[in-house]
Amino acid sequence: MTITSISISVAIIMSLILVAWLWNRLGNIDNPTKIISIILGIIIVWIFTLITFNIAKIGINFENKDVLKTVRRVFVIMFTIINGYLVLPFLFKRLNLINNNEIDKEKFKKSIIILLIIVVIVFIFEINYMGSLQKTIIELMNK
Repeated sequence: MTITSISISVAIIMSLILVAWLWNRLGNIDNPTKIISIILGIIIVWIFTLITFNIAKIGINFENKDVLKTVRRVFVIMFTIINGYLVLPFLFKRLNLINNNEIDKEKFKKSIIILLIIVVIVFIFEINYMGSLQKTIIELMNK
């Protein structure tokens, strides 16, 4: 097995586990709503991750555009999955609690504020981490 096939396998397994976890966290919400929620959640996290990557690459120049595309694709896929693990289960559990009238809207708002704080911290960390990884990749390519 090559490193690429192992990476793809790991990404698929991680994605399937994430989807199953999200499905479970949405509880007894009807299935079409679960599907839409999971798809929208992952798309929003993907957009967030793509923006994070694009900010992190500011000032970093890949001489080979194919390498940049590959790095972007790998980083965005892997970090979307990781970010999905960090944010979506928490959010979806709160949505299920609201749906079941187990939490009032004020508590829901407070939990969303906590989630936003976590997202900001993750955003700052990821920008630095992705930038550092990109610089490392360029240094390795130049050797």
